[in-house]
Amino acid sequence: MDIQKAKRIAPFLYYIPTIIVVGFRVLIPHYFFLAIIIPYYAVSYYLINKTPKEERSNIDYFRLVFLTIIHLVLYTLMFWR
Repeated sequence: MDIQKAKRIAPFLYYIPTIIVVGFRVLIPHYFFLAIIIPYYAVSYYLINKTPKEERSNIDYFRLVFLTIIHLVLYTLMFWR
């Protein structure tokens, strides 16, 4: 699998568990919800470092920031009442 395809597939490490927790209203402690995004961070860091410097784009970093913002918004909506 090439790196570009892996970069497109990597967010599903975050989306699938989050959809299960939010969509099916699975009750988990808030610390576990905060930890859901850690595997995505690890894979993104690996893929960004594996990409040659001249091929890196700001989109890779934007995806990381965007998912972090989405995750924090979901966290506040779910656990701060």
